[in-house]
Amino acid sequence: TSSAPEAETPPVVIVDLGSGDGRVCIAAARRGYHAVGYEFNPMLVMISIVWSAFDRFTPTTPSWSTSGSTSFYCRDLWNVNLNNHTTTSDDTNVIIFVYGLFPIMERLSKKLYEEAPQNTIVVSNVFTMDENYWEKIYHREEIFLYKRRRKQKHGGLL
Repeated sequence: TSSAPEAETPPVVIVDLGSGDGRVCIAAARRGYHAVGYEFNPMLVMISIVWSAFDRFTPTTPSWSTSGSTSFYCRDLWNVNLNNHTTTSDDTNVIIFVYGLFPIMERLSKKLYEEAPQNTIVVSNVFTMDENYWEKIYHREEIFLYKRRRKQKHGGLL
């Protein structure tokens, strides 16, 4: 008997905007994801890089998936281009983690909507996203999950 070929799963990229000490990216890499952290504070970026390397090669750490990886960059989140995290076929699934403050969330909602691929989920801690661009799909206590709304051909939202 022959079995049907397995469907290829689109890649998933984890993006942490304001990655701090890198713990979200490191946890994602342990589970086999490529995780990218952006942090404005250069000292925290350095800590993330060192902690990630140390964590990966420490015998007591649960083994990382061979496909998991981390990258950390010292950047202002307004200068991060999310288009860099998609493949040429635009089938990449992107999960963005953000702990933004209320004053920036409307502007950030629009930026993420304009730059992120269609298959994007945003995990927001405490603060809500602009629901003109993002559909809330889960809320529990202080955690919100949003999926990107579809654009219509004439530029409006569905």
